[in-house]
Amino acid sequence: GLFKENKTVIGIGSPRASLESNFALMKLVGKENFYSGMAAGQQTLLENIIGILQKGPAVTPSLKQIEKADAVLILGEDITNTAPMMALSVRQASKNSIKKRATDLKIPEWNDAAVREVLQDERGPVINITAYKTKLDDAAYENIRLAPADIARLGFAIAHSVNKNSPPVEGMSDEEQKLAASIASVLNKAENPLVISGTSNYNPDLINAAANVAWALCANDKKCALSYAVPESNSMGIGLMGFKNLSDAMKRTNDENVDAAIILENDMYRRVTKTDADKFFGKVKEKIIIDFIENETVKQADTVIPAGTFAESDGTLINNEGRAQRYYRVFKPESDISESWRWIGRIMVAAGNKDATGWISLKDFTDSLIKEFPVFKDIAEISPPPGFRIAGQKIPRQPQRYSGRTAMTANINVSEPKPPQDIDSPLSYTMEGYRGSPPSSLIPFFWAPGWNSVQSINKYQIEVGGPLHGGDPGKRLIEPGSGNEVKFFSGIPGKFTKEENEWSFVPVYYIFGSEEMSSLSPAIKERIPEPALLLNPEDAAELKLQEGYKIEFESAGQKILLSVKIIPGLPEGIAGYPFGFKGIPFIDLNGRFKLNGVKQ
Repeated sequence: GLFKENKTVIGIGSPRASLESNFALMKLVGKENFYSGMAAGQQTLLENIIGILQKGPAVTPSLKQIEKADAVLILGEDITNTAPMMALSVRQASKNSIKKRATDLKIPEWNDAAVREVLQDERGPVINITAYKTKLDDAAYENIRLAPADIARLGFAIAHSVNKNSPPVEGMSDEEQKLAASIASVLNKAENPLVISGTSNYNPDLINAAANVAWALCANDKKCALSYAVPESNSMGIGLMGFKNLSDAMKRTNDENVDAAIILENDMYRRVTKTDADKFFGKVKEKIIIDFIENETVKQADTVIPAGTFAESDGTLINNEGRAQRYYRVFKPESDISESWRWIGRIMVAAGNKDATGWISLKDFTDSLIKEFPVFKDIAEISPPPGFRIAGQKIPRQPQRYSGRTAMTANINVSEPKPPQDIDSPLSYTMEGYRGSPPSSLIPFFWAPGWNSVQSINKYQIEVGGPLHGGDPGKRLIEPGSGNEVKFFSGIPGKFTKEENEWSFVPVYYIFGSEEMSSLSPAIKERIPEPALLLNPEDAAELKLQEGYKIEFESAGQKILLSVKIIPGLPEGIAGYPFGFKGIPFIDLNGRFKLNGVKQ
């Protein structure tokens, strides 16, 4: 009825939803009525990162390529908590330069015990510059603690030391200049240097400083890689689509009457302040939510449509490398649960939308997406089409050891149930089908009779530890430019200064607790620490606080009470705010906060 009565309906997309789902919602409400679902600041950072990676000369590396770096500079990103697999690759990279000594001693790399004996506690050139102590400190050659503005300034100074065409930083002390020069020397001596930053601090200067360092190294004929950690599974995908942001949607509801909003897999309370989110929902007459979890946004819904989780869905995501990746259902849910794009397609048909004519399978949605957004043209090559067969057979999702389908439902019926049909992929929901090596993008599991569980993956690789037969799955959509269009960033921030009785906040992330989806798992819930505000000992003493005392502050008219955790090394005037925790409100990190100690 909403679409047949010509009412104003807006769509809010999501960086955790697939390309197809975001595209389908855009087609349902119209491009002029669709919004990315990302806050303005976060989207600006992502658009800047995409521009840097597309136009600049530095390549964005895969996790495997990160492992091969022989010098790593990290600017402001606690990657153990914001990109754990990247942190693991950096740990591997930290051993590269010192492994050469073992090689010179004729010790083969596979002889792990002997290599460890030679290396002892030595660390490779990983320079970790963050606001607070991180779990990667033990793998770093040097750890530096600075406020985000000062991290960016040091980054710009390193870039200038590497290549004088990068702008100089005014007001640097002799000690700071020497530090920048020493780090620049380490990077210049490396054969495969890597620079890492990310969006977690909501700080554009860190993004630009990392780009300047990488570009300066490239200008010195170095094969420098540049990697950015981004917040969600499809952040890069929604960034490449180039839609208006969440702030634009909120402004629209303030300026005109909006009859309905369809919100796709997005908890707006994680992206804007409670005050702003409440105001948005108060302005919209009808709220339709498509999601698979219960959250604060779902509680505002007039209608909830049950979407499938990643294990119950098919779709396409773009990772931080700019690599398009296809995922398929693990199983078909028995209830009315469906992919978000499939639900939206049904709504379009019911509304008489001609764009949805013939949209039945995932391929139909993907083909239409490619026509409208040519930047995604290569995703057609990610995996074989639904009609793909080998020797006339589909690829079985289940290994041969999976049996007893009849026994599983014997209390209901002793006949074997008919396997569900799959029109979206060349996979079957059975253990019957082609038993050879399928294309790498369709490998449903790593199990092979005669191999133990650790080694079975080797069957699918060209060589042990090497790429998969047929190449690694996915398709890179972002490749470096020539660098000819690039000009070094020159907007260098001023030095951070502490203000009396006021603190600047940096967001603090945790593997267990900050990420929206994983924190819902019962096993991970047990590992989530108590959220606390981090302070250094000097600031805690100034407020007359001890570990475990409570502290109160106000943000957007809301009073927030947290426990205090004292962290040596945190710069004075900086406090660490736990980000993404359930029950801990989103706050605007701009500006400074007054803290009031509450003794226990």
